[in-house]
Amino acid sequence: MTNGKTIPKGAQVRITRGPEAGVTGFVFWEGPSKVDPTRRRYGLSSSEGQAHWADEDALELVAGPPPLEALERGTKAWVRDAEGRRVLGEIFWVGMSRRRPPSPRYGLRTRDGDVYWADAPQVEPVAVEAA
Repeated sequence: MTNGKTIPKGAQVRITRGPEAGVTGFVFWEGPSKVDPTRRRYGLSSSEGQAHWADEDALELVAGPPPLEALERGTKAWVRDAEGRRVLGEIFWVGMSRRRPPSPRYGLRTRDGDVYWADAPQVEPVAVEAA
């Protein structure tokens, strides 16, 4: 039970009751319950990669999300395109990936307007030279 506090995306939780009791996973979605919109419902991804759904009062917080040591919006960074070439872009979106454990995920836009989506390990910030 979470005592009414919202569980952040990326947190590790355990389902404590119902047919999926005992399942542990990382939160990837949070929103209102369709049955009772005043209650929160969560989607979690188990270590087997299965999606599970539970109401907030059926969850136990195991561990908070990992620290988000993300690059900031506006940062220039390199990312690889589908052919493996390095492409320079500017980060316009920062969020959490659904992978386990979660890590920062980025949206980058090139000067030509092409958009690339990549997890933190695939993004290399442009080195800023000291003046």
